[in-house]
Amino acid sequence: MSQIRLVGRTLKTGPFSKADVDIDIRRFVNPNLTWFGFEPFPQGTSFDSIVWQIQKRAVKFLIYGPDTFWGAPEHFLLPEETIAASKAKCGVDCEDGANLILSCCLAAGVPKERIWCSGGYVKHNGKEFGHGYVVYIRDTDFVPVVIDWCFLEDSQIAPSHKKSYQENDFYLPPWFSWNHEECWVDTEVKLFGRIRNIKREGGG
Repeated sequence: MSQIRLVGRTLKTGPFSKADVDIDIRRFVNPNLTWFGFEPFPQGTSFDSIVWQIQKRAVKFLIYGPDTFWGAPEHFLLPEETIAASKAKCGVDCEDGANLILSCCLAAGVPKERIWCSGGYVKHNGKEFGHGYVVYIRDTDFVPVVIDWCFLEDSQIAPSHKKSYQENDFYLPPWFSWNHEECWVDTEVKLFGRIRNIKREGGG
């Protein structure tokens, strides 16, 4: 299993204000998070319904804004920071909302084997952009679909009716994926600059 670390969270104050903070990407997912505004889902609520309600909540609540707002070219936020920033009407980037959605879904009981975050290129209007989003294996046919809150959000469509991940031409093969326990490189890519593959856990 790969270890993926983010080195783009730069300290903003003090004598070490230009120092990068090296942090394991898995730490940006909190499976025990309780997002305000949600009552516990009734027993028997389908995972599809839970994921869809959380996606719609994220689209309604979060404000999109690039990482440059935080003075860094790549600056992942912890889920609690994403909530606080959005309450303060500050923009958050794609991966911040994705980590929040994943955290809430895990906290609501969605199995970790069926939901994770991915990062990679998306294709739109003939151009490719780096993007972070959630992938979820739906109830109906156990096919993975994308749960996106910003760039290509489709919160009006239930997971059971979303186009499958493999058939969704907007999303190119991901660079890497993660949850709170694992992270893995999906393609033979050299991870770049501020996000990098340090080693394989257990040596090698």
